[in-house]
Amino acid sequence: MESYGGVGIHMFLTTLRSFPGYFQNAVFLSVAVLDSENFKGTEEVDELEASTRRMLSRYVDLARRIGVPATAAFATGTDVVSEAEKLCERIAAEYPRNLFVGGKLVFEREHWFDRLLHNETAFAIQRRLSGRGTR
Repeated sequence: MESYGGVGIHMFLTTLRSFPGYFQNAVFLSVAVLDSENFKGTEEVDELEASTRRMLSRYVDLARRIGVPATAAFATGTDVVSEAEKLCERIAAEYPRNLFVGGKLVFEREHWFDRLLHNETAFAIQRRLSGRGTR
């Protein structure tokens, strides 16, 4: 499932507006999550990865259209937090002066399961990366 849309675009543009002139480029990251729906064979995994590439390329295209050099990277796995952690560490090694920006969904009426399913991922990644020289 591709997830190019309002939340990601808003987060990217807000980051640029919040720190004018600070960022010289952008690297968009994503984790293609293998689950019971798409872990049935190589075709499903290939389509998941192709879908993730298409989504990321739309963010890269957006950044380039507004004058921000950009690239993208992704990982594939079953554990979003673990894969994101490794991906961030790899990108941090390649781009030593970095800032990772993650998002959190805001629900009008949040239930306990919304936090469990949607809103703890960015914080879990942040906790793992904290103190390693990545921000």
